[in-house]
Amino acid sequence: MAGGGLFHYNTKKATEPYFSTINLSSLSSTGNYANNPYGNKNGQTFQLSFQLKKVTRRKLLWGALIEYESVESKKKINWVFGPSSYNFREATGNYSMKNKLLVISPYIGYRFQISKSYLDITGGIDITDGISAVHEQGSATIITTDDIIEVNKDSKAKNYGFFETRARFQGDFGYKKWGLYFGYSCGFYEGKLATFGGTPLYSFSRYFRGGIFYRLK
Repeated sequence: MAGGGLFHYNTKKATEPYFSTINLSSLSSTGNYANNPYGNKNGQTFQLSFQLKKVTRRKLLWGALIEYESVESKKKINWVFGPSSYNFREATGNYSMKNKLLVISPYIGYRFQISKSYLDITGGIDITDGISAVHEQGSATIITTDDIIEVNKDSKAKNYGFFETRARFQGDFGYKKWGLYFGYSCGFYEGKLATFGGTPLYSFSRYFRGGIFYRLK
């Protein structure tokens, strides 16, 4: 199975100016960074997966898939903070975060036979985690000074807490060996931790996907 889709994060109880701020760092080892890098705008995605599926005589089915996901989320930047004594300053810009995930997804469902075609409707869970460095990139212009602030950095995935559990619903429409699939995943447990002023907030992923598949047998 191979395809793409629309991917973004939803941060619970996120408020301005903290949600859309770039922080300026005086440490060269840290560099500038987004206060909350998990974007609420859709970015480019790609996924590649392999699945095992069992269909009974009564058309009940169950199975599991393992999936590689390359996902991107985007957001608007409205503020710049720091360094040192500088407070929040209005800005305008954009920010994106790209990361790669490994997903294991068990599921159950039902097959609708449509002449020589079929439609499999399934529901299950995605268990996800980060598997490579995270790339953050963005820039913002401070309105009062026209200074351009940039971010371009790679960080270890473990610093972001990408482990997440998502509910997943999917439909596979097939004819002989080939077919199309479409689905939606919604994070609901743990999620991505972001800290604003000492208050823990969680970001949950949202993923609309679609693509093609080929059945081996």
